[in-house]
Amino acid sequence: MSELVYCSYEGRPAVYVSGSGGVAWWFVDGAWKSAPGPEIFSNAPVLTKAEFDARFGHLPALPEI
Repeated sequence: MSELVYCSYEGRPAVYVSGSGGVAWWFVDGAWKSAPGPEIFSNAPVLTKAEFDARFGHLPALPEI
């Protein structure tokens, strides 16, 4: 089962899908877009879900994983 890891990547909201082999998304230009999973996993600060929501507010649902 995959687990979402919430992050801030280059100051933008990002989500890495743990156990997916590198699937990640970041929120750019008003939409979730595919992101460089290994880069996010290695370099983006991890946030709790509460920290992520407080920092970035309400965002649209992620695309289906």
